[in-house]
Formats: sequence, C-alpha cells, structure tokens
Amino acid sequence: MKTSLVNLSLALMVLALAGNVYSQAPDKARIAFSRTTEPGMSDIYIMDTDGSDLVNLTNDPALSNIMGDWSPDGRRIVFWTMVENGIYIMDADGSNKKRLTKSSQGNSDRNPSWSPDGAKIAFDSNNMDENWDVYVMDTDGGNMRNLTEHPARDGVPAWSPDGTKIAFVSDRNERWGVYIMDADGRNPEQLTIGIPYELTWAPDGGQIAFESTDENSHQIYLADADRMAEARKISIGNGDYMDPCWSPDGTEIVFSFHEAGIWKIYVMNADGTNERELTDGPADERPKWFAPATDFNKIATTWGKIKSEY
Repeated sequence: MKTSLVNLSLALMVLALAGNVYSQAPDKARIAFSRTTEPGMSDIYIMDTDGSDLVNLTNDPALSNIMGDWSPDGRRIVFWTMVENGIYIMDADGSNKKRLTKSSQGNSDRNPSWSPDGAKIAFDSNNMDENWDVYVMDTDGGNMRNLTEHPARDGVPAWSPDGTKIAFVSDRNERWGVYIMDADGRNPEQLTIGIPYELTWAPDGGQIAFESTDENSHQIYLADADRMAEARKISIGNGDYMDPCWSPDGTEIVFSFHEAGIWKIYVMNADGTNERELTDGPADERPKWFAPATDFNKIATTWGKIKSEY
C-alpha cells in the first residue's frame, strides 16, 4: 500500500510539472516578421494571425534585424542582423538576446532554420572561405559544421518536419533548383529546376513551397518533396509573392506581397485561394508562423491512466 501511495505521489508530481510546462508555453498562434522603416533599418515584429496585437520585439532598427525562425516550442526566435552579419537568438518576447556567430567584414551568416527537435540551427554562410555553404550548429553556437562543402552556391536551408532532411537552394550541376539532403549533408538530390528563393516544408513533409521567378515577377510554387517533378504555381495574382511559410496545420500559407513599392504580409489557403491582407506595410517581409501544440489531451489521458491504476 505504501509503495502504491509513493508511486501515485510521483505520478502526480510529474503531471503537475507537465501542466506547468504547458502553461508557460505561448498560448496562441503568432506570426513573426521583419519590418523595414527606413533603408537599412529594420526590426522584428510579432502579431496574431489576423494581423492584430502588433509588437516590436527588437527595437533596434540600426542593426537591420531580419527574421529567421521560431524554436519548435515557440519560446525563442533565431534571427540575423545585416549590420553585424551575425546570427542571434532571443526569447519570444524580445528579451535575452544572445549572439551565436560573428562573420568577418564583408561576409555573412544568414537564413537560420531551427531543427524540429530544438537541438540544432542550420544556416548559410560565406564566412569560412567566401563560398556560400549550408552549416549546422548547436543552439549555443557551438559545434559548427559545414554540411554541403561544395564549390557551388548553397543556401537557404529548411528542415523537414521530421528532422531527417534539409531542403536548400543551389546552383550545383550548373542548374539552379531546390535540393534536399540528409540532415548530416549526405545524399543531395535535386527536386526542381529554376531559381528558387525562400523554402518551407508542408507540415506533413510531402511538399515544399518556395518562391521563384516567373517572367518579370516572383511567384509561389509547390514541389513534391520525394521526387523531381515540375513544380506547380499556386499564386494567382499580379505583383510579387515572396517568403512563403506554411501554417502549422497545413491549411494556409503566409507570405510577403510586393506591389507598387509596398511590401505587406498576406495569408492564403494552401491552394492559393482566399488571399487576405494582414499588414499594411510599408516594408514587411519574411513571415514565420508558430502555433502551440495542443498537448493538454496527453495530460488528460495520463491522468485517466493514473486514476485507473490507483
């Protein structure tokens, strides 16, 4: 009897700790993005998914802060600065900024992407040998490693949802395209032909959305993530469609839209329909979507199991 009571007490302690973790997590979906107010002056903002509750997180536009990615739990944001050419992390409320990398004059570390397990950050850099490659490092900036090590220009990494693959942009084989490789840099394969820019995986890992040029404009395309095939354009309007990022539930894509000198954040259905404006600019770009996991059901299930056993 005493052993059962001890086990029950331990189980309740674990349950309480789990509940505390979830209560500290972000409580609603949010979109972070970069806003430029003057040439070379930009900050990172956060807003609700309907465009409301806008907050400036960095409040230091002279550094030219550029949005990178959310941590998987939504507690931190990784970004880079154009002025100092380094990658930083900060808490999701803008506090506790910490520099992770420092580039030499004229070189850059850019486009950080957080691994789904929260342990690694991939990014592109020309800091080591002035050739653009994809690197990976720990979230404290340690254990940096070149994943691509190729004479071509490789960059804009994006982790697959399961963390086993990284998509990236490259002009290797004398052909620009979207490529994927294993998370350790092995087995690179080309998926598309054409000049791509920002990449985003569908939450189920089946497709990759990316920005590419279409005659005189930028448009958003979808490509299968498991084979080389012709990409399908989903943006349907005039102007430039850029910086796509899938919603965590896979039903929508947030993007930046450029027309008549104004950059705004929009959202549309994942098939390109039902575009809605979220911000009014004048220079908003690189939106990244986060939504908290709804794991309270797991707590309830665990509690039910505890009650049945005791």
